[in-house]
This record gives sequence, structure tokens and C-alpha cells, in this order.
Amino acid sequence: MAAEEKQEFTFSIYILDFVFVLPAMLITAIMLIKQKKLAYLMAPVLFFKAFSLLFSVALGSFLRPLYNVNFNTEEASFYLTLSLIFLALAVLNFQQLKIRKINL
Repeated sequence: MAAEEKQEFTFSIYILDFVFVLPAMLITAIMLIKQKKLAYLMAPVLFFKAFSLLFSVALGSFLRPLYNVNFNTEEASFYLTLSLIFLALAVLNFQQLKIRKINL
């Protein structure tokens, strides 16, 4: 780590994920079990959020050799596969949404 970088900025994204994203996923899962309408709208958005988080980790794994760090095939393929699963779930859920037209 460079001397000018602060340690607290390095882990800020992890803190945001643990404070906001993971509880939102847990709350949405509970709401889906209870068959709440809002959960059906939130689920595909959170699936896409999970895709974007995991895909960035997979991309970082593929870019490791550019920074003289050992490439780990298992790690890269795991994150890439998991991110593509979440992308497929998001697309399938978006397609399943039925939006009714509301007359005002």
C-alpha cells in the first residue's frame, strides 16, 4: 500500500456492502418468503447488484497478472460463474414482472 493511501478508505466499500447491501438482501429474502409485493420488485434489482459486485471481483482476478500478482483460475472462475448466475436470475426476474397500467 502506498504511503499516501489511508487504511480506512481501502475497506470502505466492504463496510458499505455489509451495512446496506447484505441486510437488504436478507430483508428481501424474508419478504419473498412472505410473498410481499415489494419484494418481487426489489429482488431483480438486488440480483443485478450482486452481479455487479461479483463481476468486478472476477474482473479484478483476471487483471491480477498485469500487476505482477499470481493469477488464480479457481477464484476467477468461481466469481465469474456466480456473477453470471446472478445476472441470469436478474434477467429472468425482470421478465417475470407483470406491470399493470394504472389509470389516473
